[in-house]
Amino acid sequence: MMPSKSLSRILVLLALAALICLAGCGRNLPPEVTGAVEALSAFMDKTDKAVADRETQYKKQSQSKAFESMAAVAQRENWAGRFKAARENLDRARAQYKEILVPLVDADKPESAPEILSQTQRLQSLVAGADEASRFPQQRMALIQKLLDNPQQALSRARKAADTLTREISLLETGVLAAALAEFPGAREAIQTRFAPFAQMQRQTRERLVQVKEISNALNQGKTLDAGVFTDATQGILSDAKAFATRGPAFEKSLKSLYLSYTKVLQDMKTDLKLTIRRESWDENSDYETGRQVGFTRMVTPEVFNALANAEGPIATIVPGFSGMRLKNNVGGSWNNLNIHPTEQWPDRYHNAAEFWVEDASEAYFHKYLIEENGKTRETDWEAVNPSFYQQHVENLGMAILSKPYGVFEDEALAQPAPPGMANVGNPKYGEWKEDNNGNQFWAWYGRYAFFSNLFFFPPYYYPYGSWYGWHTGYRHKKPYYGTTKNGKRRFGTFGSQVKTSPKYRNSTFAKTGGFKSGPISVRGAGSRVRGGGPGGKGK
Repeated sequence: MMPSKSLSRILVLLALAALICLAGCGRNLPPEVTGAVEALSAFMDKTDKAVADRETQYKKQSQSKAFESMAAVAQRENWAGRFKAARENLDRARAQYKEILVPLVDADKPESAPEILSQTQRLQSLVAGADEASRFPQQRMALIQKLLDNPQQALSRARKAADTLTREISLLETGVLAAALAEFPGAREAIQTRFAPFAQMQRQTRERLVQVKEISNALNQGKTLDAGVFTDATQGILSDAKAFATRGPAFEKSLKSLYLSYTKVLQDMKTDLKLTIRRESWDENSDYETGRQVGFTRMVTPEVFNALANAEGPIATIVPGFSGMRLKNNVGGSWNNLNIHPTEQWPDRYHNAAEFWVEDASEAYFHKYLIEENGKTRETDWEAVNPSFYQQHVENLGMAILSKPYGVFEDEALAQPAPPGMANVGNPKYGEWKEDNNGNQFWAWYGRYAFFSNLFFFPPYYYPYGSWYGWHTGYRHKKPYYGTTKNGKRRFGTFGSQVKTSPKYRNSTFAKTGGFKSGPISVRGAGSRVRGGGPGGKGK
């Protein structure tokens, strides 16, 4: 039987292959598409036979002596009806196969490929559901029989697991959970929401433990067991105990993250744009091969890089003349910015002609951060970042691009850029609201966090309540927040007034390399691109 997940993955790959094929294939359906339809047909045939075989086997088992102990369960859970449901699903799949898929395949139109693959995957899921339904009775019977073979052992394991589970959850509740609730009252709802599955697990375990004890007493008195209740109670306890073994420690770890505070501020950024210019010179008057090459590597500005990185053919040439050699510039002002003397490292006094071309263009992107961790700050060195990340944050200089305040879970850290410290405003761990002489509220930081006021700004800047409220209600976890000045311009970020007027940022590498002057930057993509240029075959 073809596994459901495997076929689903195959169909996704086939969909991609088909769409690619449609862009350049012929007038018929790609073989990948027709192959998927054929696989579905075979899957239906195999499932049909498997359902029939399982039903036949079930009917035989239901007549056995061993089945008597689980007959009531079979009736209550309608085991026989599972086969009927499976056949109905298969009949529905076959009918839709004939009504929808067969006509589309017979039409043999390549533009129908996406629809055919979509319908094939849908019907495959329907058939897989039929297969699963027909498996249930035998799987359920096998589990019940295994437990009934040694009921005392099953009950003992369940009681032991239940005692351990309820004790560990109680310890969790009275220990780290209670401490976190006391330490972070503002996060009470979020904390309790995460604990709720464990509280439910504990309630269910206690209810099942009552059932286990009743079953144990019934066994001791020689009474007949309800096999379904017996199985569900014992297996439910063991299943929850297994789940808690993984989820419990993960919950404790998440609670520990509430006690951590960090902010990652984009302190500086730069691009290393490098061009390698190759020159070949030769003696135009010689009948022999005289060509000699030399390379020049230059770090350049974004403007020069963008102008020359994809330049085709020579960017400059040296031609002989009656009054001496003459440079012919093909790229305007970009040539002067390369700072290459035309005859630098000239190899031979008889050479009187040359060509220059871009041999290689490479680019790399870097960030420098200010990291705040639990009230302490440190600066990083330059860290390489990929082009997409650089582009994503090119407007976020001086912004917190990642913030995780006290009382916030690690997986709820704020990744939408905001002014540094904004994510911590309103949190009593960091400060409090005060009023100025005009009655306007502003956020006053506690001592160890006062650096957020003068980290980049002079004189110190305090977040007013209106600014924080606007961020909190309209931007938090949604989109970057740059604020606005009285004249409607940006206050924060690369092109905001606070950063542009900050002495710290006026002296940054970004500023010194013309970042503020160039306006919004378009990142091309990292790596090295070897050019296909070269001399025009005149290096004889």
